[in-house]
Amino acid sequence: MSHPRPAAVTILGLSGLVFGVLCVAWLALGRRHDLTDLLGAAFGDRSAAARLAQDHLVSVGALCAALVPLLLEWALAFILITAGVGLLYVHRSARWAALFYCACIIPLEGLATLLQVFCLTPPDQPVKLERIVVNGLVTLFAIVFWGGLFLPEVVATYAGRLSPPGKNAA
Repeated sequence: MSHPRPAAVTILGLSGLVFGVLCVAWLALGRRHDLTDLLGAAFGDRSAAARLAQDHLVSVGALCAALVPLLLEWALAFILITAGVGLLYVHRSARWAALFYCACIIPLEGLATLLQVFCLTPPDQPVKLERIVVNGLVTLFAIVFWGGLFLPEVVATYAGRLSPPGKNAA
């Protein structure tokens, strides 16, 4: 006899999958110029380097402060998508992958916000508020998602006390 997958695991899996896809969409559409300019300048594109110079991203420190968090956000978005799919299939490592995402994205978004406000924005320019708002929403999601991963029925599912859907209970 098989036990149904707990509703909390399904909700967490779907929310992780959907939010991960939304993060990839934001990074691909909302930040596409940042990534293409940074990578283009790295490979010698003079027009991309000129656009970065307009944004005052000409020093090595500023380039690292812009590129490293952006690439980490991409990697963590794909980890969240993978964890969401794994949660839906009740894969044993999915909960740990989701916890890893939460533990990494919260300080990363805080650091990215501080870098955006204090290092990447020139003193005479306004702060790009949409990035700050998105960073806050991602952090809020990660905190709520982290809490959901510690619900008793989720912990019991991944501790092996409940069998995943389609498996026979002993």
